[in-house]
Amino acid sequence: MKNILAQLNKLFISFIVHIPIWLGTIQSVVIHTFVFSGFYAAAILAGGTDGDHIISIFTNILSIEAIYLSIFIQLSVNRSNKNVEQIKEDVSELNENIDDIAEDVSELNENIDDIAEDVSEINENIDDIAEDVDELNDDEHNENTDITQDQAKSDRNKIKNNQSTHEKLKKVQDRMERLQKEMSEILKEL
Repeated sequence: MKNILAQLNKLFISFIVHIPIWLGTIQSVVIHTFVFSGFYAAAILAGGTDGDHIISIFTNILSIEAIYLSIFIQLSVNRSNKNVEQIKEDVSELNENIDDIAEDVSELNENIDDIAEDVSEINENIDDIAEDVDELNDDEHNENTDITQDQAKSDRNKIKNNQSTHEKLKKVQDRMERLQKEMSEILKEL
């Protein structure tokens, strides 16, 4: 029983919502023109008091129609206002999300700056190690040196690995900058 009432309620509301929409169509204008013309024609043909009686009935029908139309239009306006409120809430949520994204972008920028500093320090360490390896290679004649050719090669490999890490970090930094630009463009579009 509740299911049937709920379905009837939905059907009734759908009907009420579509009435103001239908009234704005050419079909509505044509139908109303024929109905109004029919009542006036009936009043003229009936003549005298019967004609006045038909006009009175017609006037009452028009008044009732106007009252219901104003109610239906107000219902449509109320539904539209609810939709506008929902849209306002959605926009508010979007603004909050944009603020969160802006904070995340700011944090990413800080992380990029930290990574850039770390890369710079790593480069300095690589340069220092390379200088030390070169000095040790030049000091082959020094008998007190414990470093062998294998150790020098190992140090060079470490330097190459550090340089590879540096290149990877540079790629990460470049990617982060591109992402930051993309986020800025998205924020501008919103």
